Amino acid sequence: MHMVVFLATGLLIAAGPPKKDAAREDLKKLQGTWQVVSMADGKGDVTRAGLEDFTYTFKGDELHYVGGKLPKSADFVCSVTLDPASSPKSIDLKVVKSGDKKDEDKLIGTRLLGIYALDGDGLKLCIGMERRPTGFEPKGMPDTELVVLKRAKK
Repeated sequence: MHMVVFLATGLLIAAGPPKKDAAREDLKKLQGTWQVVSMADGKGDVTRAGLEDFTYTFKGDELHYVGGKLPKSADFVCSVTLDPASSPKSIDLKVVKSGDKKDEDKLIGTRLLGIYALDGDGLKLCIGMERRPTGFEPKGMPDTELVVLKRAKK
């Protein structure tokens, strides 16, 4: 009996940390403000200019996105759920607050499915409106956008 308990304990230790711990660790690494470096859409169009006012700020388990200069910009808050065990790592965003009062009813509750790659001070997000992307190349995937970010300087 002691051998069975010992083996079971050893298997649990060898299996590594639970999925929630890995998600918590990645979420911790994402905390802070990220500056958009480039964006690419499903048509293959890449934008690099005029993105200095586009930011993603992770605080706790929420993401605040500001796309452009306020008040005439995209401005919303999403809850964040990560699954770093999937390949590629997945991120689910659900809009919980919108700065756009006229479209707020349409936006609240919207789910965005994506994947992410975190590399030190670099972050790639590929987000789909209808389905989760399987790679970081959005070309040919309508309603999908690749966003490349770098950690903002404090």
